[in-house]
Amino acid sequence: MSGSEVENEQDLATQQLHDARILLAGTQLAGRFTIKKQLGAGAQGHVYQVHDELLAVDVAIKLLPTQLSAPQQLEQIRHEVNLARQLQHPNIVRVHDVFCDSTSLFFTMSLIEGEPLLARIQQPVSVAEYQRWAEQLLDAIKVCQQKGIFHGDIKPDNLLINANNDLVLIDFGIGQHTSDIRQQTSGHSEYSAPEVLQSGITSQTADLYSVGIVLKQIIDAVHVNASKKKDRAWRETHNRFIATLTHQHASQRPSPDAALDTWHTLFSDPLTRKRVELPFGWLVAASVLAVLIVALVSWQYRSPSIDIQAKTLRVGLIADHTYAPTKLLANLLEYPVEASQKIALADRHAIEQLITNLGLTPAQSADDRNTISTTLGIDILLLLDAAPLSESQYQVSVAAVLMPTNQYLFEVSNTVSNAGLGEGVAQLGKHITGQLLDAIEQPGAAPDLSYLENIASVIDSSAEATPEIQIAQLQKRLPDYPGGWLKGADLEFQNGDYSAAQQQLSALFALTDSNEYWQLRGKIIQAEITDDLDLAVQASERLLSLYPEHVEVLYSGAQIAEWADAPAKAMALYQQALAINQNNPQLWFELGRLNIIQGNISEALAGELTQALVAARRLGDTQAEGLILNAFGVAHLRLADYAQAERYFSDALVLRDANNMPEDRATTLANLANVAAINGHFDKAEEALHEASELLSKLGNLTQQAHIIDTLGFMYEEKGRYQKALEYYKQGLDLRTQSDNTAKQAESMSNVAYMHFLLGDYSLADIYWNQALNQFERINDQAHLMRTHQNLALMSMVKGDRRAAAKHLIKVDTLLSVNQTQEQMINQLFYSYLNFAQGKLKEATRNVDEARKLAEKSNDSRALLEVYLWHGEMCLRITDWACLSDQLALAAPFITDDMLEYSTLFGWLNNAYALEVNQLNSNLIQPFIDNLPYGQIPLTVELKVLLDLQERLKLPSNSELMLRANQLVKPIYYQSYMQWLYLNSEQDTEALRKLKIQLQGHPEHWRNHLYLTRFTDEYSRQQQNMALQQWRSQLSAEQAKQYEAHYF
Repeated sequence: MSGSEVENEQDLATQQLHDARILLAGTQLAGRFTIKKQLGAGAQGHVYQVHDELLAVDVAIKLLPTQLSAPQQLEQIRHEVNLARQLQHPNIVRVHDVFCDSTSLFFTMSLIEGEPLLARIQQPVSVAEYQRWAEQLLDAIKVCQQKGIFHGDIKPDNLLINANNDLVLIDFGIGQHTSDIRQQTSGHSEYSAPEVLQSGITSQTADLYSVGIVLKQIIDAVHVNASKKKDRAWRETHNRFIATLTHQHASQRPSPDAALDTWHTLFSDPLTRKRVELPFGWLVAASVLAVLIVALVSWQYRSPSIDIQAKTLRVGLIADHTYAPTKLLANLLEYPVEASQKIALADRHAIEQLITNLGLTPAQSADDRNTISTTLGIDILLLLDAAPLSESQYQVSVAAVLMPTNQYLFEVSNTVSNAGLGEGVAQLGKHITGQLLDAIEQPGAAPDLSYLENIASVIDSSAEATPEIQIAQLQKRLPDYPGGWLKGADLEFQNGDYSAAQQQLSALFALTDSNEYWQLRGKIIQAEITDDLDLAVQASERLLSLYPEHVEVLYSGAQIAEWADAPAKAMALYQQALAINQNNPQLWFELGRLNIIQGNISEALAGELTQALVAARRLGDTQAEGLILNAFGVAHLRLADYAQAERYFSDALVLRDANNMPEDRATTLANLANVAAINGHFDKAEEALHEASELLSKLGNLTQQAHIIDTLGFMYEEKGRYQKALEYYKQGLDLRTQSDNTAKQAESMSNVAYMHFLLGDYSLADIYWNQALNQFERINDQAHLMRTHQNLALMSMVKGDRRAAAKHLIKVDTLLSVNQTQEQMINQLFYSYLNFAQGKLKEATRNVDEARKLAEKSNDSRALLEVYLWHGEMCLRITDWACLSDQLALAAPFITDDMLEYSTLFGWLNNAYALEVNQLNSNLIQPFIDNLPYGQIPLTVELKVLLDLQERLKLPSNSELMLRANQLVKPIYYQSYMQWLYLNSEQDTEALRKLKIQLQGHPEHWRNHLYLTRFTDEYSRQQQNMALQQWRSQLSAEQAKQYEAHYF
């Protein structure tokens, strides 16, 4: 349910979730709880008094909707019950446990004997009772929120007065934890905070608002002597305190801690304290806008006295840009209120988009003004209009309208001429600004408006100039105006010229008498330049304390909270901003993005991203709509809903055109390519990536272009087209050599090296990997350093250089930390390869078992698949068929057709098992042989499969498999080369001679006991017998029996 759909109903829920069944007395639940009577019913379920047969005590249960018993919802219910258990407080009901049987879902809590507060306040309440209950309720809420729990349904029905005349808070059925803020879909609207009614989103002080309404109802039942001044003062003071709790704006309410502190201050002298100065800014009385008195004005209109709410007012400018005076005035009015704590200007672009999209005429239509006001959260609209009186003169009119009541605060008209346009508009701007500020600012807080004439002159004279020129002229004409230096610093920072930005900031910081706002904004830019998170947090916190209702400040604070890795705080700040402007698509998007990052993808899709899309379309903001559709695609991609993801990315591209949003389009094209490749649409993926690369090339964005080129390389790598992948990875490296990013250059070198490795060109792989290794060492990139050592270890193993392989793996061991599970897993897997190749079966088995545990710990399905397949290969080599069957069963669920390497290995092992155990006819393996992806899997994997099947099927030397192996095999692939020599040596004496040389070079190779059978001399027989005995000693009796039966 979206916030815009919430009506003033008695219940916020649009759907009754509770089970409509009424359980009769005597009904037993979960074989333990016998119903005695119904105690009440709420929006979320019925409450019963039951007898616990196991513990022989009466307790209360709350029956929940049976549709919540699905695993995911049930887990959430258990989570909420566990949270409520943490609350151990005399004024909060104790929650015990949650139960679910075939027909019911419920949780148990202590049975409180007492009278509902709603019934109790129908009778007179004493001052002492009010004070007792108020303090107990405030303390209970404080404890709840200290534990991070929202109740969400505080009302007299959910408060009991027990036998000791103590107040007890009950019913946590819709309580929610602060780290899991959701839309509230139940609760009584009379007690619900405005932000809950408007958006359905709870805030930290929504419960406190409900407390205030409850306290107001209690105090209304308190009878004091109205004729006594002291009694009147007591009631006035407490009503004033309650008003702070029920402030319309969440940010203006106190925290539970502060509210309780204030309560203690009140209670210290309950009937004699005439006035309490509260430590908050919420009781400042709103001023009435004064009559606009302007000497230059031809006529003016003054409204009757109008109360304006005491808060930061959002002002929207609506200007007819047909004529120069109104355009200039609209631009000018943005300057004097930049640092105001009481005025925040709404985004003019958003207003203009909304007017254009919906065809609104706000100058003529009150309904259209309401549409703008409610959609964008605007409190005052300034309507700017001009009419030509002659070729050189204009009549400029300005009307200030208080929304949503459509009350005119003032209306003024003035004549300006082209000759003195800047001066005339500046005078008008001063008066408009002054009157607004006088109405809402504290005395003496109005800014210096003397610089407006110079600003107007700069704007007027450089209307067509670039931002750089406008800012330079502003700084030249007004060197004491801090806004000019801040704008300059921000522009230079966005352009990436940090040195120039620092110079601008130095000029800003030299203006020590300027408003704190400018200094703090400058400190945030400085923090971003110098990567000083502590400074950014410090400046942001101060800004938030000064400008708690400025959307831009809240947004900036949220961004810095993300930088500080505080997502919960960031989300809270985004929600505060949304409470001010509920139709800001960017804010909804940011909330959805954070939810996706935290894994709450479905929730983000149904909630924040949908709200963002609705807001963007309502505003006609196609740029925001494209951003959000792209986010929908990313979310569906993470959910593995690839068809939907591809559709959303395609929709986003319709809006992200190459002329206006080239960089955004490139991002979406890369996303589309990713999902298209997954869906098997490789031509579409390649086309998208090529277009993205061209766009980024035109923009001169070499970093992103290199990333796109790498993505093309990865796509071809996944398809097994290693030569094509190598071409793209080399292009990416060429682009990165033109930048100063050493880390990315090294990553590109590593990509190139890996492709050379897969293609069997080990000399080039060695060169590139060692270059990458040097770069990673120089910048101390530990993660990539370890991975490069592991790659070099793997290559050393393939070449038969076991010492070099061990050296690299040991180096990784010295760099590993406890939490680097993936790197530990890879090292254990590679140790298993190395030990098995040397005939150390027990050590290899221990290593692969450890690798499996680590892969399971990290929940890495791809790592698990690698472990299962390698373990299966070990089982095949020692003819342990039961072990092989187990590993195949474990691997099968993870295999997909697009995994060429893994599916080939799985098919090989599976067919080998069928041949040996099921006595499969060799002809039935032909379809697998016919579909072997020659040249599309790593060369060493292809050779391993070809040579094993050649031997296992006892094929002739001119078979298709052997002919293919003859083309690929080289001495450097020592294990495959020895196997190839062994198969050829029976008839080829040259092969026999070379095999003997290899045996001398690799005396510890695990299969030497087989290869030595080719030789008939006594020494070779002795060596073969020793090797066989050593190998057999590592096998179980059953394994040894099977092994000898198979090979000997």
